[in-house]
Amino acid sequence: MNKKQLLTMIGFAAVMILVGTSSYKMMSDDDDLLPGDYETAYHDKEHGRETADAEGLFTEPNEDEAARTFTASAVEFTPVDIPVSFRGTGDNKLIGGENLNDIFNLIAHGDSVVRILQIGDSHVRGHYFPVAVRQTLEESFGSQATGDDKITYHTDCIASETGESGIVYSAIGINGARASRFAEDDMIEKIAAQRPNIVIVSFGTNESHTKGYDEETHSGTIDTLLTRISEVCPDVQFLLTTPPGSFISQRSGRTYRDRRGRRRYSYVKRQNTVTSRVAANIVNYGKEHHIAVWDMYSIAGGEQFACTNWRGAGLMNNDRIHYTINGYRLQGHLLGEAFLKAYNEYVEH
Repeated sequence: MNKKQLLTMIGFAAVMILVGTSSYKMMSDDDDLLPGDYETAYHDKEHGRETADAEGLFTEPNEDEAARTFTASAVEFTPVDIPVSFRGTGDNKLIGGENLNDIFNLIAHGDSVVRILQIGDSHVRGHYFPVAVRQTLEESFGSQATGDDKITYHTDCIASETGESGIVYSAIGINGARASRFAEDDMIEKIAAQRPNIVIVSFGTNESHTKGYDEETHSGTIDTLLTRISEVCPDVQFLLTTPPGSFISQRSGRTYRDRRGRRRYSYVKRQNTVTSRVAANIVNYGKEHHIAVWDMYSIAGGEQFACTNWRGAGLMNNDRIHYTINGYRLQGHLLGEAFLKAYNEYVEH
């Protein structure tokens, strides 16, 4: 082999090495893609990512791809004013609000009816509480999905539907009810008839007035209720709320004589301390089962201040168990606000 032939071979080898290196670099960008991925391979734009088709031509994302990048918008709402006399209040927000992201996603897309059903005791049965929640949500999400319902104590609290997309807020309450009452067949049928996407479970006051209250028994009752509802509404989500607080009557130790001369005991109203145990158990249940909770009891001041806050502001009835119309409306607006805050957090993240 002469010198000229040797130089020619060396040059050819160098060219092949360069070509091979270039080919490797082109493939290394996509070497982790499966065969089907080459039809629409996406490369990060920060590192020169582009949308490439099978021929290597650059194209814009199609409509289906654009749908996957749907962006929700936060809603505006008027902050709720808590009376200045309230002491020891907490931040009005849901605990575990992210557990409702599926519901928030439905609301954000705005192309379906999202039914919200609140169930509970006399606080819900009076209708002022749930109607205030409905008004608060409709002010931000719109009321196009519901009719112009005239709801009073003497009517039901079931919203009529217009057929439009949006939220539909209804409520079913029973005076004196505990959670166990709604786990019975007739109430499960009524709940199922509303086809709810989310059920707001508002009990606890009557549980706190039960002699020998037991957390384990209470949790078992909640389990039964949520399980039975889930059986008839397979995709339903839940939001638990804690009771607002109440007083109980206790003997004062003093006695007096009535008109017939019979000795009677005097009674005084004292804060029902069992409420704090009931509220804590509901919060713990929610955390353990990944269910959102609105802890009204702690938000309003907790064991130390909740009852005296409501009473001192003139928002509790004389029986010191139920609340005035304005008291229930404030509670409803607060629950609605907490729901909206959680929705906006979903949007932001």
